[in-house]
Amino acid sequence: MAKRKSKEKRNWSEYNEELVVKEEFYLDLGFVNNWNDELFEMNRSKKGGQYRFPDSFISLRSCLEAMDRLSWSLKV
Repeated sequence: MAKRKSKEKRNWSEYNEELVVKEEFYLDLGFVNNWNDELFEMNRSKKGGQYRFPDSFISLRSCLEAMDRLSWSLKV
């Protein structure tokens, strides 16, 4: 049986880099750089107990938990 030649020439190193860039969305920890500034703004006029975690961290945590639950539901 003859081997079929692919008409498309793929640059595998470029393709791999594109896949890595896609995953950066899920692993973006850039909010850590602004952690203290965000907490300072959140706690500036707050009375009572102070916030310990910025809203961006809570949002990231909830997204990660949702993705984890989704992955478990797909395995069932």
